[in-house]
Amino acid sequence: MKVENLAKELANVGIPSNMYSINTDKDEHYCIIQVGMLKKTWEVYYSQRGNKDDLFIFNDENEACEYFSKWISGDYLKYISRK
Repeated sequence: MKVENLAKELANVGIPSNMYSINTDKDEHYCIIQVGMLKKTWEVYYSQRGNKDDLFIFNDENEACEYFSKWISGDYLKYISRK
């Protein structure tokens, strides 16, 4: 999976776009951001009060996208099941 397809994939499984941010750090959102120009890595984390909580770093874009998708989907399902 490529990051440019990630928003569409998340929308297809019903994840609201106001829960996440792609390539931008946004407070109180799940974030996936490409870091570095020569050696590209991907950071996946929850942004909270300027901190990168639950930070994971990936060298592979597909792995980062797959992890992000599963992580946010799992947390969203927990959230809606409590309502």
